[in-house]
Amino acid sequence: MDRRMTVIDNDPMTRLFVGPRGGRISTAALRDASHWDEAVVDLGYEHRVRTVAEALRAARIPAFDTPGAVQPFTQQVLSHGRGLFGFGLITITWEPTACAGRPPAAQPLTALGRRPALEVKERNVVMSLETAPFAAEHASSDELRAWYELAVTSTAADYPSSPVPPYDSYVQQLRQSTSYLGLQRLWVARDSGRLIGTASAVFPTDENSERAIISVRVSAQYRRRGVGTRLLQTMLPEIHERGCRRIAGQTKASADGEKWTNALGFRAVAQRASHHLDIKSVDPARWQVPPTPGFRIQKWVDTAPDDLVQSFARARNAIADSPTGETSYRHPDWTAERVRQYETRMREIGETHRYVVAVDERSGAVAGFTEIAIIPRQSSFCHQEDTAVLPEFRGLGLGRAVKAAMMRWLTADLPHLEQVHTMTASDNLHMIRVNAPLGYVTDHVVSSVESEVGALEARLAGLRPRS
Repeated sequence: MDRRMTVIDNDPMTRLFVGPRGGRISTAALRDASHWDEAVVDLGYEHRVRTVAEALRAARIPAFDTPGAVQPFTQQVLSHGRGLFGFGLITITWEPTACAGRPPAAQPLTALGRRPALEVKERNVVMSLETAPFAAEHASSDELRAWYELAVTSTAADYPSSPVPPYDSYVQQLRQSTSYLGLQRLWVARDSGRLIGTASAVFPTDENSERAIISVRVSAQYRRRGVGTRLLQTMLPEIHERGCRRIAGQTKASADGEKWTNALGFRAVAQRASHHLDIKSVDPARWQVPPTPGFRIQKWVDTAPDDLVQSFARARNAIADSPTGETSYRHPDWTAERVRQYETRMREIGETHRYVVAVDERSGAVAGFTEIAIIPRQSSFCHQEDTAVLPEFRGLGLGRAVKAAMMRWLTADLPHLEQVHTMTASDNLHMIRVNAPLGYVTDHVVSSVESEVGALEARLAGLRPRS
């Protein structure tokens, strides 16, 4: 600690300890990489073992309670529940002395007569890796909580600007055997019973039935140790049996996931930019866009009016010429019947969808539209879905007009809404130019990756499992 204080020149606002690249260390990572939970239990505070920050507050270790420049910094860090330090996989131990006739396990460390000696040792970790299917609908609350916590920590590490749904909402979606795209299957990886990785595969039933859409997450401290690859090997038999010819997924560009998919022979087929609009920081005047002359704005929730459903389906097909790179994805062929099926499915999974359309006053038909999805129990953010304008009406500002009208509607009806999130193809410059004046900013870029199932099976067959 003395060496670190010298390096940071005793600046109380500088992070006391950082990761190998200078980044913040989460409390979850510190807890998992050390023995804080066990130590706090030994000190008689087992009821306080939840996060590292809470454990430190409960134990009140004198090393972090010393007057001087360190104190205001550590108090600020602990009050916000942020991580303090991490040097990879470490063990931190100390030996309290008994005092006043109380056993060591019952003593708060501030009662000790000296600063505890902290011994930091690197330790080698040997995994006992097991992968298996996961039935969320039959899982215990502890198993579901472990899955959720891994999702939270991995999202914070890989996509820090992306929101994670509240626990109840997340678990509700996890327990659904089908998503709006199709059947969903889940797998887990465990090390000696502890959840360290998760995976999912969705099997579409429409034009994209030859594709399996996968997602793999691995706890940060277990990456580059073969966990994700083992999960993929476990998933492949079912993907093969369902007749899928391609595996598709996405990963943050230039991050761990992209390095992993590159090493396995996946091909980057497109890039998409993630954007968000922070409602409280954007001037609402940006959304005061008047309707285009000759068109009226109309809106509805969930179910399209009968007199517009046919032309609405045609407008939905207008997105078919949007950039998709070299992906094997095929846009749906929208009909009125398919619109009704989609609406029914969204109601079944509990999502609310809002639509704003521009109607051509001469023909009474939908010329363009935008769609927002609101997930159950996610009151603070929503998702911007498709926006499209028929080719014959492009260049008139309809896309911006319907999106601006949507923002006025959302902010008037949903006072707790804080952010709107969306994804746009990186080469869809027109839509990016529509979004920017409304207040959207870019968070990160993701790569869409694909591999032929047969080729991936052949590559993985030559890999020796890692422990």
